[in-house]
Amino acid sequence: MRRILPRDLHLRPLGEITRSWAKLEAAELSPPNLLVCFDAFGTLFRPREPIAQTYLRKALECGAPPAQLNVDLVNSSFRVAFSRNSETYPNYGRASGMRTNEWWTKVIHDTFRPLLAPHDTVPVDLAPKLFAHFATDAGYLPAATPLPSLLAALRPPRPGGGPRVVTGVLTNSDDRVPGILASLRVRVSPLRAGFTPPPDEIAAHRPCHVDFCALSYDVGATKPDPGVFRAAEGLAAAAVTAGEGEQDGLGRWTGGKWEGMARDWVIGDWVRVYVGDEKGKDVKGALAAGWNAVLIDPEGTSGIVKGLGDGHLRRLSECFAWPAVLAAGGEEPVVLRAKSLSDVLKWLAPS
Repeated sequence: MRRILPRDLHLRPLGEITRSWAKLEAAELSPPNLLVCFDAFGTLFRPREPIAQTYLRKALECGAPPAQLNVDLVNSSFRVAFSRNSETYPNYGRASGMRTNEWWTKVIHDTFRPLLAPHDTVPVDLAPKLFAHFATDAGYLPAATPLPSLLAALRPPRPGGGPRVVTGVLTNSDDRVPGILASLRVRVSPLRAGFTPPPDEIAAHRPCHVDFCALSYDVGATKPDPGVFRAAEGLAAAAVTAGEGEQDGLGRWTGGKWEGMARDWVIGDWVRVYVGDEKGKDVKGALAAGWNAVLIDPEGTSGIVKGLGDGHLRRLSECFAWPAVLAAGGEEPVVLRAKSLSDVLKWLAPS
């Protein structure tokens, strides 16, 4: 069976693709490889307690006057501070040259300063303590348990060189995400946008549960910008070539593009799936980049009708569009709804 390679394909814009599978009858297509990326906050992990509750508790531990503070006030003030700083200094202050801890310090101070009396000040040790607290599993719980085992099940041994799976984290977040996942016992490769270690260093972290992290702060763009997804594709290509021992195959993400191994040559025919919990950023961004999407929607309020099928996913081509299908004039990217991360991971895992 001949495998269709990216050089055989002439992809058209999604808007020009019609829903016709007739052209596939003449094509011999091998089972596709899978690139699946996950959002982090709210998808892979969630806070152990409401954020405002943690903020209040830490503030009181640092000596803030208790008579002036309560959870509701802290919650309202935090939302205003976070929104205002996200608008003024987007992407955690990256474009303004701010380090992420500086950005969060400003958010924290802007949260508490309006709540204190004029003669009171925000405790100097509050921001560092909160930043450190939310850098590990002290602040977070996995969204599915046991998370390492569920992620590992996505990639069983491949007898006879069958389809392969590359997993990544693609998220609007700062550089604490890899450490948070590691503290949750998830093995994370050091491969990140803007940081491409030597192949032997990547190999030293294998087997791993996450092959790369595409963090908005590193990439310089935020979802739903397709640029974040392009960065993830480049990192996936780097992960594949590093895994095959090609010393000069890595390349790097710089100046808004991937330099090095041709991204489309390596993963051009892979099925791409993004799993997130926000329709506006996650689903919209995935579709704009030509990816399929799975939205975690426990309450079923998203308006997405099509859910995961019962049991395990039998064939990727039965549920997701993939480049060879798109090239042949097939379906556009697919959006599915799931009740939980656990359901998604069990569904994607080979039966």
